[in-house]
Amino acid sequence: MEKKKFFRLADLILILVLAAIALAVFLPRELKKPDGNVTAVITQDGEVVRKIDLSSVKKPYTIALDCSPKAWVTVEPGCIFYSKANCKDQICVNTGKLDKPGDSAACLPSRTTIRLESNGGGAVHGNGPDIISY
Repeated sequence: MEKKKFFRLADLILILVLAAIALAVFLPRELKKPDGNVTAVITQDGEVVRKIDLSSVKKPYTIALDCSPKAWVTVEPGCIFYSKANCKDQICVNTGKLDKPGDSAACLPSRTTIRLESNGGGAVHGNGPDIISY
């Protein structure tokens, strides 16, 4: 009596092909770099306080925002983030580094926000949609 093979070469090829298709379909599009420059827009009480072209930043620096409670924003080449805040919840600090158009962070107690925009009007790749849902 001949033993049946549990796993054949054709099975392995099928698994590899399906894995490659799954990676191609579900690979995050955020890994692609946006076209053009990314600008950080810092607002307080809905008013634009500062705009920073993140592609032109060469050395890291920190900005102390004029708000109450106090908040500090650190700007690095290609990214920006809340580095310190004198509020209880620290949600803004825990948001992490913002580096792609569409990223945003807010410190609600100090009424400040940071959002990233691209030169293409805010979309990651030109004028197309920034998200698609089914």
